[in-house]
Amino acid sequence: MPNLHIIPEGDRWNVKQENGDVHSTHDTQADAERSGKEWVRSNGGGGVHPS
Repeated sequence: MPNLHIIPEGDRWNVKQENGDVHSTHDTQADAERSGKEWVRSNGGGGVHPS
């Protein structure tokens, strides 16, 4: 199961798979966390780790 990390980049926040690609970019950390949690729920589980 993949782990996702919420990583700041400039004034935006990325949802990035551990050792992988950026799945999405958001204006707020809260939006990025919400998106990451939805992604892991719909893709078989995993963890979301805010930075």
